[in-house]
Amino acid sequence: IRGVSQYPEQLNSSRIQWTQGYLVEPDESDTLFGVRVVRTFDPYDMLVKPKRILQQPFLPDIEEVKTMSTPRGEMSVHFGFKVVGRYSEGVAYAFLYRDEPVRSVFWTLLRSAFRPFLGPTRPIATVLLYRAPGVRQPGEMVSEGLGSMRAVADHYWATCYPDA
Repeated sequence: IRGVSQYPEQLNSSRIQWTQGYLVEPDESDTLFGVRVVRTFDPYDMLVKPKRILQQPFLPDIEEVKTMSTPRGEMSVHFGFKVVGRYSEGVAYAFLYRDEPVRSVFWTLLRSAFRPFLGPTRPIATVLLYRAPGVRQPGEMVSEGLGSMRAVADHYWATCYPDA
């Protein structure tokens, strides 16, 4: 991940992290995706409209969910694409809770609802990748997005949960 910056002006009483950067091709010839990681103690808004953390509204024409294996469990990656002719733009996002990927946001929130009685509340993280319009089809962006999501999640875990 390159160009990583923190955005304290995006923080509030429930949103504790807003990090941005970008992923580049291995040979650094092109930017693959812009990256945002947002951690919050109030996940409802992110769960209902996770694309809100983009700078501009994004209403996809096509949406799909792919599941991939990680060393910390199954990760559901949500994709959205807007296609105009041979140009397309896309977003991909996934949720992380504690040091694990979230397969079901609903069950994770339900399971964590009793957490305040048992110990400290934990934030949920939304990892979002976005790509500007370009000559790529959704299938290409899915394969690139899965690999990129894995790289960002691995970076997140190594930074936030190095001992897990």
